[in-house]
Amino acid sequence: MAKPVVFSGINEEVLQRAAGILDSVGWISVVRQAGGYHLAVKVRSEVEEDIRWMEGHFGGYYGEQEKEGKKVYWLNLHARRCEKFLREVRPYLGKRGEQADLLFELRGLIGKRGKRVSPENRAERERIVEAIRRINRDGFLISEGSLQR
Repeated sequence: MAKPVVFSGINEEVLQRAAGILDSVGWISVVRQAGGYHLAVKVRSEVEEDIRWMEGHFGGYYGEQEKEGKKVYWLNLHARRCEKFLREVRPYLGKRGEQADLLFELRGLIGKRGKRVSPENRAERERIVEAIRRINRDGFLISEGSLQR
């Protein structure tokens, strides 16, 4: 059985700041893999303090790299940690809120490994994945009812 994901020192102020960081320098990622989907929250910034602060509260994978002569810091939250983080910060998200809702919808369609997936379920999953990617690519929110089913 998997260990539960536990975050450190979480309160409303922490969740608001984390949501603001995600809204401003982060994105939600869904990658198709053999047998399923890989879910992640990714945050990248030139402000090391913000990324270290996020890592201190939410864990994840921290890194840094040189990009165009500047140091860039990043943090990735994967799988269950990603989902728990999004559920915690969802009430405070602005532009990434719709993506979080789509990710929750996708998680609801994913059953246990080894179960057959109906063509309808697979098509719905793909619709949601494409909607999440479209928001990342185009930088806009999908207005109510515009997501075609």
